[in-house]
Amino acid sequence: MVAKLDHTTGQWLWARQTNRRGLSGPVPDDIATDSAGAVYICGKWGSTINSVYLDSIILPNITPVFVAVAEAATGRWRQAWRPNGTNGRVSCIAAGANQQVVIGGQVEGQQPLVFAVWPVSSPGAYQSAYAARLATLPVGVAEPTGGVASGLRVWPNPATPTQVRVAPAAPAPTARTVELWDALGRVVSRTLLPAGQTEVTLPLHGRAAGLYVVRMGAAHRRVLIE
Repeated sequence: MVAKLDHTTGQWLWARQTNRRGLSGPVPDDIATDSAGAVYICGKWGSTINSVYLDSIILPNITPVFVAVAEAATGRWRQAWRPNGTNGRVSCIAAGANQQVVIGGQVEGQQPLVFAVWPVSSPGAYQSAYAARLATLPVGVAEPTGGVASGLRVWPNPATPTQVRVAPAAPAPTARTVELWDALGRVVSRTLLPAGQTEVTLPLHGRAAGLYVVRMGAAHRRVLIE
């Protein structure tokens, strides 16, 4: 939970919470604000069966570390992010201009915590400190609600590990390519939507659990694979 207090009047301006699936929720460890007043939190959760929900953002729990940002005026959760891996924790956060964020924490053991293409780990059973900088927060951007508001309908969502159905807001006059992007911005699957067809099946075989993006041209939709 995070709340904003007007120090001049002593009145609470807003309060926001997270929802989750699982046994235990996220625990914030530190908080920061940027030059525009946006509020950043970092923290962890303990159970590996949680998915954390911040308004319309779905953040699957495949790592103990997360960062989230809330709008200054309303407290609405705007973005969320997490590295890849199941080891480590985050202890502190600092925010500057243009959504530049720096976090610090610890890892223990040789299983790495991966920030984009930079893994951090510790030899043996020792703990090692790390610092990581984000220029933007690429994972967990809130999507429009209401099914086809983003130009695509994707179901089921959360998805099964085998396939997901994709439908554009209107039949495409020409054949279109439907792509599946992972959290690192890589295209991991493609399929073709023939001209005039109203929907297509996008295979998900072999995809790890996590948050992905389905894209067709400029239209896109987040999908969670469980």
